[in-house]
Amino acid sequence: MIRRFLALAAGAILAAASLAATVTMTANATSLSCTNTESAVTSPYGCGGLQIAPGYVHGSLDMATTAVVDSAAVTVEPDSVSSAAEDFTVYPLGGSLTDGPGGLGDYVAMVTPTGHIAHFQITGAVPLTGGCVGAAGTYTNAIPCPGATFKALSGTYCLSVANFVGPNGKLRWWALLRLCSTNGTFVYGTSTGPGSVSFSFANRWQLWAPVTGVTGLKMVNVSLHNKFNSDYDLNITANGGPGAQLQAYPDNTGGVPNDQWQILGCTPPITLLSTPYALC
Repeated sequence: MIRRFLALAAGAILAAASLAATVTMTANATSLSCTNTESAVTSPYGCGGLQIAPGYVHGSLDMATTAVVDSAAVTVEPDSVSSAAEDFTVYPLGGSLTDGPGGLGDYVAMVTPTGHIAHFQITGAVPLTGGCVGAAGTYTNAIPCPGATFKALSGTYCLSVANFVGPNGKLRWWALLRLCSTNGTFVYGTSTGPGSVSFSFANRWQLWAPVTGVTGLKMVNVSLHNKFNSDYDLNITANGGPGAQLQAYPDNTGGVPNDQWQILGCTPPITLLSTPYALC
């Protein structure tokens, strides 16, 4: 992990229709509202998200927030070119694109409506590039310049999970937003590099990993396992339609459509992943 994750500085549509070894990069329109140009050379970098993979019974639905507040639900909503609720920026742990259960990295997905971060502090100056901010200081509703090292402050939220008692007393892990400020230091991505989040990682419930599935990517919560040691994947509750809340649910190896995703984006790290189905 990384608007739609996942997890999250984002890259290309991971259209999981083929496992061919080569792909042709195209300028197909995406549903991103903040990064909709292939190989973007201006910030915001990595602004993108998640869409349920092709073939889902309820059609094209994107991961979205219900509000940018603590404990707000994360749901699926109709694909939208302009919805800022579907905008996330992703940061790989330690900047690595090869770690994690699927060998494609571990990511934190920060809510960034139209690419803007709600509240953050830059700790070292970097050159200004366009409309971003690069001087040391504290900012609200702004975009860090490429390569800026910053700390997330209050009001900045990431894709997370929390456990609640569900139907018939069963434990459920619902997808919701939690403060990103427990995650340590972030480095903003560039047009060729993925950015990073530091290994001094406190909120481990916010760490997600893309793993190759049957028809798409499974988004595995790195911290969760059940008594059978199964991974927990990002899943649409009860196979529901628009408005259904997401949850982390034990992996179904049969490839149930509601846990198969594609990543939307046009910039790193998705464009740098060593996966055969990266398209923009």
